[in-house]
Amino acid sequence: MDWIRHCEAKLVTAEAAAGAIVSGETLFIGMLSNTPRVFAAALVARAGELRGVRVHHSLAMFPWAELAPPASLRHVTIFATPFDRAAVADGRSEYMPLGSWCEDHLVRDHPPIDTAVVTLSPPDDEGYMSFGSCLWLNGFFARRAVRLFAEIDEGAIRTHGDNRIHVSLVDRMWLRPKDAPVGPSALEPQPDALSEAICQSVAHTLLRDGDCIQIGTGDVSARLAYHLGHLNDIGVQTELLPSGVVEMMDRGVITGRYKELAPGKVIASAVLGAPEEIRRVHMHPDIELWDFTRTDDVRTLSQISNFKTINNALQIDLGGQVTAETVGPRVYSGPGGQTAFAVAASYSNGGAAITVLPSSSMVKGVRRSRIAPFLNLGAAVTVPRTHVDYVVTEYGVAKISGKTLRERAEALIAIAHPDFRDELRAEIGATLKLST
Repeated sequence: MDWIRHCEAKLVTAEAAAGAIVSGETLFIGMLSNTPRVFAAALVARAGELRGVRVHHSLAMFPWAELAPPASLRHVTIFATPFDRAAVADGRSEYMPLGSWCEDHLVRDHPPIDTAVVTLSPPDDEGYMSFGSCLWLNGFFARRAVRLFAEIDEGAIRTHGDNRIHVSLVDRMWLRPKDAPVGPSALEPQPDALSEAICQSVAHTLLRDGDCIQIGTGDVSARLAYHLGHLNDIGVQTELLPSGVVEMMDRGVITGRYKELAPGKVIASAVLGAPEEIRRVHMHPDIELWDFTRTDDVRTLSQISNFKTINNALQIDLGGQVTAETVGPRVYSGPGGQTAFAVAASYSNGGAAITVLPSSSMVKGVRRSRIAPFLNLGAAVTVPRTHVDYVVTEYGVAKISGKTLRERAEALIAIAHPDFRDELRAEIGATLKLST
């Protein structure tokens, strides 16, 4: 298809597209690697002409608050990243807590979008365009916006599933120049030996042949897929597809044979990994990208048998409450789908919600325990203690479901960093009467 000639009436420059935005509009900007970087730079360049534009860019890959005053472009996110974490903390960006991904709730509760601006592939012979490696909520908002603008990435991959939209829905489009600055493709962490040890423990202690798993993105769980080699017929029903999944599919470890939902298929909403790994997902017959409102719907996920969800935490208290989104009251990331997946695993026949975290971390040169008597004052509870089954650190696995508060505390202290075990017992022992 000669898409440039076919779409000539819709083609504009990124600067012209940014010039079509007026004061008071509410925008949705493509998430993560779907960020339309050329448009973002063009919009910031004319920020001085605008007032009261609300920019919803969750999982931002662009420093809105650093480049534009809030009076011009007010950035709003549901998941903070290194690009906006400081701005959320000091009020230059706004944070919207959001953890229910049912489509009807989003339609009801999320502010209406005037213009959605996303990154898309060129149209194929039938006129369909792909969101590339990151579908997430981009398709949902693209279809609900009054206007849809698209930055065309000729290198965007295509996948099966919900990952497409017809060119007839696009109002304006422009081609991303080949020499345009290339930003990071994803926020994939760099795991260390400690994280590898925790992944090894999860894979060999808590996972069984035929399980269906969800792997949360984060410093600890990022490489879990590489530790599945001893297992058979694993299914994957996840939000973000991490590195290693395609390799395990090639090795016959991940087959999805026993999945009740999309049997034989790996389901995700976005793909993480190096560019060469992302290219391997292109039109893979057994990988589908679904809209976030489908991948993270508790009502569907809870019907999966033997559903094991593995997610990261910033801190956990001795009762089992997890925060994965704040450090005290300071927003660090967001709940994403963690709450939904933990609840679904708790309701799954044979399922389990697994929380992983290092036992401690260094803060300004001082070691701090990440297992605490209580969550820090002001911390958000991402997963309530009633929906946490196992906690794993580099010191072992603690089963806390079905245990009393005293038994939970003892199990968690046993996998805390040794430097803090006596301190934890002393702080909480008088209340819970821990055994000695």
